[in-house]
Amino acid sequence: MSDNAEIRSRDVIKAIEGFEESISIISKNIYGQDCSISCNLKAPKEGSFELNYIFQFIGMTPMFAPVIEQLPDILSMLYDLFIKSEGKKVQKIEQNNNGSINLVGDGNTITINNYHHTYNIDNNTLKDTLNDDKLRESITKSHAPISNQSAEKVIYKNNKNKELSTITKNNYMAFNPLVETTAEDEKEMNLWVKSLSFDGKKWGFQDKSSEENFSAQIQDTGFQKTISEGESFKNGDSIIANVLIKYSDKKGKKNQYVITKVIEHIVAPTQPELTI
Repeated sequence: MSDNAEIRSRDVIKAIEGFEESISIISKNIYGQDCSISCNLKAPKEGSFELNYIFQFIGMTPMFAPVIEQLPDILSMLYDLFIKSEGKKVQKIEQNNNGSINLVGDGNTITINNYHHTYNIDNNTLKDTLNDDKLRESITKSHAPISNQSAEKVIYKNNKNKELSTITKNNYMAFNPLVETTAEDEKEMNLWVKSLSFDGKKWGFQDKSSEENFSAQIQDTGFQKTISEGESFKNGDSIIANVLIKYSDKKGKKNQYVITKVIEHIVAPTQPELTI
């Protein structure tokens, strides 16, 4: 409820859309099947609103009938994990002998003692769901009444009116999408020249040690000058160079290479002409 006992209609609409999108994503991630929702809106008292949802799998088969009742509880469990992990990226989930699980992040581990194993969600699926940015975006939308300061909290209950989760101004930011940041590393590498064709002003190379192919800009102006002045530079040549690699923290992949200094240019031997 807001201080002025008013909730903006556009925030209510966002909350409905966000919740429906969240349930659909969770259902697809965990059960591999989409879930449709019908919603009834009530205003039990001034300055508050109540949404009653009916869940149904699209094209539901009998084998999915029992598990649809678990969706509200699974949603509550996921919300609890989001909040306890403070919205940080989960790199892996470890199973403990006492039934608890560890959410392992970058430099931190959070132990969850009351994890519900009865949902039969494997750890990789759980990890991917917690890191799913589309899910985070939809949950964030469902909490628009809080983020836009037209409500103080959102309470989730099951069909028995049991309170499952409460989202407040203190914890709603735990559902925000992961922020993509990059880390940099510069190291000396031994590279084959694979392609002289420009790809956005980049050359094609292969790392001799890992055999990984990638494109990179050469920012060594001294080396660029020797090439422009006529020094041979062709496929099959190799270079020893300092390479700046920018890693994506969000995706865990290398996303940009820059050759900052060419230490040595090794010209590939030319095959002698055969004379008969």
